[in-house]
Order: sequence, then structure tokens, then C-alpha cells
Amino acid sequence: MATPTPLPHSYQFGETQAWDSLRRAIATSSGFQTWKQQTVENGDSKADADLTDLPAENADQLVTEYLREALKTLAY
Repeated sequence: MATPTPLPHSYQFGETQAWDSLRRAIATSSGFQTWKQQTVENGDSKADADLTDLPAENADQLVTEYLREALKTLAY
């Protein structure tokens, strides 16, 4: 079995930039905004904050949770 080759630093940086851009695009989508509002109504206070006010880890968690739920819905 081949040993994995580490990614070049420039590629890793590009991947981070791509995720940040994607996260922002998702966060401004109407689907995410609707989901976030429903989540707040169901008592999840962490979803009440604007993503730009949250630490990156929390914003990642919210977007990841949204994507997971959206994919589950599409799977039905």
C-alpha cells in the first residue's frame, strides 16, 4: 500500500479559502436562513447568532448540521 503524500502548503491554503467561501455562500442562502430560523424557534440558541459573529468552529458546526439535515431530506 502506498504511503500518502502530504499536500503542498499552497493546496491546503486554497482548500481553506474554498471552504470559507462555500460556508459564506451557504450561510447567505435562503434555505440556510429558513433552516436557521426554524432551529431558533425550536430552542437552539446557538443558531440565533449571525455566522460572522461566531467563531469559525461554531459557524462550521451550524453549516455542517444544515448540510447534514438537507442531505437527509434529499435522501427521502
